[in-house]
Amino acid sequence: MGQFGQGGHVAGAVRTESAVVFAVGEDGAIEPRMVMIGLTDWDRTQVVSGLDDGDYVALIGVARLQAEREEFMERMRSNMSGGNPFGMGSMPGMRGMRGMPH
Repeated sequence: MGQFGQGGHVAGAVRTESAVVFAVGEDGAIEPRMVMIGLTDWDRTQVVSGLDDGDYVALIGVARLQAEREEFMERMRSNMSGGNPFGMGSMPGMRGMRGMPH
């Protein structure tokens, strides 16, 4: 049969694929770790290998990611004020240069 992700499947077996999770190390540092995942219902995902019992995984919720994206986009929009993508339209040394606002 065909492949699915980096894993594979056989008739009657659970499909697996590779993924990266962020595990919390003994020193508290967050480190990326390759795992193999199996069943998922989009709220919970089975990790078939790559983690040990008792390992902690850091999660970043979708709402937080969306909020961070919006903050980034707002900073980009504010930097583009004056039509200059570098936000330098009001710098005195830039006046008179081709393509700079006067």
